[in-house]
Amino acid sequence: MVGQTVAEAEVRQPPESFSDYAIRSIRQDLIEGRLMPGERIGAEELAESLGISHVPVREALRFLEAQGHVRRGARGQLRVAGVTPEEADEIYRLRELLESDIHRVAMPLLTDADIDELRLHYAEMERAVAAHDIPVFAQANRAFHFVPFRRSNQTWSIRFLDMIWDAAARYQTSLFQRDGWEVRLQRQHSDLLEAMTRRDADEVNRLMNEHRHVTVESTHLAAERGEGEVASR
Repeated sequence: MVGQTVAEAEVRQPPESFSDYAIRSIRQDLIEGRLMPGERIGAEELAESLGISHVPVREALRFLEAQGHVRRGARGQLRVAGVTPEEADEIYRLRELLESDIHRVAMPLLTDADIDELRLHYAEMERAVAAHDIPVFAQANRAFHFVPFRRSNQTWSIRFLDMIWDAAARYQTSLFQRDGWEVRLQRQHSDLLEAMTRRDADEVNRLMNEHRHVTVESTHLAAERGEGEVASR
């Protein structure tokens, strides 16, 4: 996707199968906040919105349930998994371990084209903030951070990070529903872009510790206000 903004790139490519299409589409809705933590999920409604039968949608939901993104209640009702401070701590601790290592590998390898791509995604985040477009911001945010991940050529680390970022998406989109996150996150993205331009791995990791802490802190504060585990809604 080098040279393209996220909005210009096709998000949903022609599927290899209807099940693959359903998994990809529902996963994208989870990542971009169109399906929020604790929200009820109906297979029939999803099938209608995707223009396919309910069979591949049910297969997709079983797959996403096995991955922890969807949870089934006592009556079999499916909901998007909720958010808890404990899970946030675990997810973001894993992110810190993998991202710190991958940044140390990637920073010396970043090319000028990589820096141009980082600037492109940063500019798209700026436009999304101005337009209050959370799905586009979420896409551009993920694309920004994955530029150095890809450059590292650490195949297994990238696979694990892809999974962990899917799990973290519920926490990010919850943060994006609150007030005041935009200025803080974009200031951090600007500092990260500058540090990556210098290929300064130590500074990138220091900034990323602060950056990840925003979401974890927000989750803990929400729990203290009684907004914590929303899966039971």
